[in-house]
Amino acid sequence: MRYNSTMNVDNFKLDQSFGFLINALSLNTKHLLDLRLKAHHLTVHQFGILLNIYKKGPLTQKEIAQQTNGDEPTTARLMKRLEDKGCIKRVVDEVDKRKRMVSLSLEGTALLEEILPHAQAVNREMLSSLDDAEKGTLISLLHKVLTTSKEEAI
Repeated sequence: MRYNSTMNVDNFKLDQSFGFLINALSLNTKHLLDLRLKAHHLTVHQFGILLNIYKKGPLTQKEIAQQTNGDEPTTARLMKRLEDKGCIKRVVDEVDKRKRMVSLSLEGTALLEEILPHAQAVNREMLSSLDDAEKGTLISLLHKVLTTSKEEAI
């Protein structure tokens, strides 16, 4: 049943919609990685937290939330689980005693080394139909769109 409307939905095709396609790719990628991380009792977001801390060194909870595109309350809960598993440790910042810096423990580093190949494999699988030049172009274009969308969100 069609509603009586002035909308012209005939020109809008989901299979040509940037947002729809990006969301579908994101969900597919997350699902594939979730399947691999499940055996390690980790979520994709927790993997992102561990990877960010490993790459950037000790970070505050707020910095981790920003860099993993998460909100602070959710990030706090995920970090509590990581701390309970012994993957991260929190210490009071020596300069600003109000801050707690989060770093990887030896167990967290070992876990990250174990699961990183799974994330790399998912990336390879998702891009397997593209040649190297197409992969480079896709990644470059996605960065360009992401940068623009962040600027417009401000």
